[in-house]
Amino acid sequence: MRQYILDNFKHYTHKQVFILSFLSLISSATAIFFAYFSKFTIDNAIAGNMEKFYLFAILLASMIVLQLITSSTQRYLTSKYTQKLYLVMSVSLYDKLLLTNYEYISAYHSEDITNYFKTELQMISKNIMVIFPSFIFNLSRFIGAFVFLFVIDPIFAVIFVGLGTLLLILARLFKSPLKKLNIKFLESVHEKEAHLNETFSHLDIIKTYSDKYSKQVMVNKSEQVYQQSLRKEKYTVFTQLGIQTFYGFGYLFSIVFGAYRITTGNISVGDLTALVQLVQNIQTPFKNVSGLITQYVELSSALTRLDPILKLEADLPQTKLDGFDNLELKNVSFSYDEKTLVLNNLNLRIEPNNVIYLNTPSGSGKTTLFRILLGLYKTEGIFLTYNTLDYPYYEVNQSLTAYVPQASFLFKGSILNNLTLGNPYQQKEIIEATKAAEIYETIMSLDNGFDTILQEDGKGLSQGQAQRIAIARALLKNTPILILDEIGASLDYETETKVYENLKRLNKTLLIASHKPLTIPYDKKIDL
Repeated sequence: MRQYILDNFKHYTHKQVFILSFLSLISSATAIFFAYFSKFTIDNAIAGNMEKFYLFAILLASMIVLQLITSSTQRYLTSKYTQKLYLVMSVSLYDKLLLTNYEYISAYHSEDITNYFKTELQMISKNIMVIFPSFIFNLSRFIGAFVFLFVIDPIFAVIFVGLGTLLLILARLFKSPLKKLNIKFLESVHEKEAHLNETFSHLDIIKTYSDKYSKQVMVNKSEQVYQQSLRKEKYTVFTQLGIQTFYGFGYLFSIVFGAYRITTGNISVGDLTALVQLVQNIQTPFKNVSGLITQYVELSSALTRLDPILKLEADLPQTKLDGFDNLELKNVSFSYDEKTLVLNNLNLRIEPNNVIYLNTPSGSGKTTLFRILLGLYKTEGIFLTYNTLDYPYYEVNQSLTAYVPQASFLFKGSILNNLTLGNPYQQKEIIEATKAAEIYETIMSLDNGFDTILQEDGKGLSQGQAQRIAIARALLKNTPILILDEIGASLDYETETKVYENLKRLNKTLLIASHKPLTIPYDKKIDL
């Protein structure tokens, strides 16, 4: 996981983090020199040396202007770089998930994956851009202030910094428990968001039956978020209390001790003014430690949350074949839980240009079989021959099969985009595929033809029309094997027959699952 983040970090952020760190260095330097120049401004005013007084007053003003410029620039660039890094990392994660083995990624709920983009990546990109520049800012400010403070009053500098260092060590001890609390908080937020997504995705069921259960679950999830947030906040407040105590009493100590040193003649009024400001500059890094710890905890928690999904195996590279001589399943078994067999010693021989009718009652393992043939699930016992050569099926399956599910999903966008899914098909290929699927005339009857915009999940089209667009999409992939899952459920008898006859003329192997008799002749029937 860390390597994944570093790869993205190196891809975009080296220069950006350097710029932000440089601005942080300038910002801290202006604060330190403002304090030091204050000493000479006041001492020269008291001594009546007006020429030097005006000079140092101008220097003070220039420090203020420089501070305003650097802080504003840094704030803008931090926001800009954070959003850009989030974009880069989102695309990278998206690519990785698409390449991840389906069998492993399918164990995750889509809501969880969405939350990774919405929460974890946002947290990572934000904190990466903040933590290191903030560290530079606080470290340089601390060192600079300590050096000037030591010059003014060595005894005071050693005492004050010693107490602050002890407090810093104590603050680090709270890092690990805070990380655990933050992870639990993120988990509770994700569970609540998952319930919301589930509720509004199936609102028809909720409103038809009862909303009492859904309300109660929402109350429970919200209560969990509240409790975890409260625990995290209590711990954070407790850790900040020590920092704030040090800040308040440190400021008081600097005034009282400094005033005493003036009466003994050890320091001047200008020294006291500079001392008080330098103490504030030393306290600021200590005060910011709490925030840096929180940011680091957020970053670490997000990395921990993402770690399992980024360790998932990627699909192996595919060898593209334009046909096959024989595909045979020998004693294929499959189980999701290593206990109950969904497929048990299945034997199936698939030959080119055959129509294979799968009689599939509910619970027969049809969906599992199709996912195996599509290469989504890996199993033993599948043998492929092409041009007298034997191939491991998992290396070639994606070039051999296309799939039309019973419930065909259409994306929000144009009909053309739903057909091509970004692939560079020729217009002739698109027209031929839609004609074979008996949907061409319907598309052309629409006002915008192939450019007609569909709403989410193809709303505005009938189930049969959506199904035929999905069939045309599968045909455009131009694979030798076409898997059709209960497509007759959405088509009338006449249209179903025409589609089957059109497909048969394309000289493809048709693997047709249906719980009712086929409307066309078939070469082989398999009862699952």
